[in-house]
Amino acid sequence: MLIKFFNIEPYTEMKVLHYDESGKKHRNGRSVVTWIEIKREPNRLPTLQNFAKKIKIGISTVYDWLNEEHDSYRQEFSDAFACARACRKNFLIENGLVGCHNHSYAKFVATNLTDMKDTQKQEITGEDGKPVKVVEVVHFAKANTDNDNGGRSDTDS
Repeated sequence: MLIKFFNIEPYTEMKVLHYDESGKKHRNGRSVVTWIEIKREPNRLPTLQNFAKKIKIGISTVYDWLNEEHDSYRQEFSDAFACARACRKNFLIENGLVGCHNHSYAKFVATNLTDMKDTQKQEITGEDGKPVKVVEVVHFAKANTDNDNGGRSDTDS
């Protein structure tokens, strides 16, 4: 039931007819269609909460099923859950690729509901792409000014 709930088409395609603006009619009296647009509407994202609601149980029961160690069905449910997560990830990827969701929204949902993460690589280079020069900084201690010569050494004149 879990896999069936999550394994749905990510979007529904609808044909949108565009008619001749001049009002031209066919011989049969119908308006002339000049072009057809295919519009994709995203289907509702399957979630564990909605699955629990559909089978009339609390979400905590679903999590209990995943965590019960002695239950003989635990492994079967755990495998189904892994498959459901893969279905949801595919759902998000497909809708993102065909533009059914706003880019920022798709990125936020994908990084929070799947194993996909947003990573950035930063490289630091020196002038003209060469390695950065390493500079060694040496700290010197302050001279002792508590001597009889007012802080001057014997060699100062």
